[in-house]
Formats: sequence, structure tokens, C-alpha cells
Amino acid sequence: MHQQLLNPATGEFKIDNEFAFSNKTTIEELIAHFGEDKLALNDVKNGYSNYSAWNIQIGELYFIFDFNFFKGVMVGVSFILQAKPYDPNASWDDFSEADEIKKGKFIEKWLADQIHIDSNTHAWGKASTSYDFHNLSTSCTMIYAQPK
Repeated sequence: MHQQLLNPATGEFKIDNEFAFSNKTTIEELIAHFGEDKLALNDVKNGYSNYSAWNIQIGELYFIFDFNFFKGVMVGVSFILQAKPYDPNASWDDFSEADEIKKGKFIEKWLADQIHIDSNTHAWGKASTSYDFHNLSTSCTMIYAQPK
């Protein structure tokens, strides 16, 4: 069992002892924690922007996070994880569908262990895993409920 990073009651995701993110996290807080040089910005120019952080080590796992904002408010985060650092120079020559399926099962089990319950819908939003047939990979997605 891996360390508890995701609080199923609040949707807060603990990066380390000093930082956790949730739907209340601001872009400025992300930059302050990770550093501007560690975040890649994709401004979609329609109110949406994404900030990506690669090879974030938490315990024995490595994550790639894609933080999603709409008009400066965090609306969700997608992430993948594995037990070794991600190779930014990897190519399709390095790809193995069998390895991706195995990694997908690992990610699904990891999220189930973090949530502790069968439902993926909570007062704070939703958490789920999905297989992307275009990219041939599995990721976790957290979509935060927005105040009305």
C-alpha cells in the first residue's frame, strides 16, 4: 500500500508536508511551490489554461500533473504515475501496449486505494481513471465541483 496522498473526504491531494492542492489552489500557489521553470503553461485563450509538472517524486512514485484552470480557478487535474522517472525523450520505439495495460491496472488500483470507497463521485467532485485510446495510456482525472 502506498502512502495516502488523496483525501477522499475533501479532494485535497498532498504533494509533500508543505503543499497540497485542491479546487482552492491558485496558479500563484502552484508557481510558488513548483517554480515557474518546472511548470509548462498551455493557455488555450478561451479562459482555460493548463499547467503541467513532470517527474514530481512523491515517496516512491513519479507523477506528471496537468492542472486545469478556468478563469484562474482550478477546475480539475489529470495525472499519471509510475514507479520510475518519466523519460522526456521517450519515443514510440519505447512503447509497449502490454506495459501500458499493466501500468493502467496499477493506476486504477492506486486510485481505488486512495479513495477507499466504490463511488468516484464526492461532494468535492469526481475522481476516476480512464484509458485514452488515442494516446494509448491510462490517467487519473479529478474534476472539482464548482460553487454555485
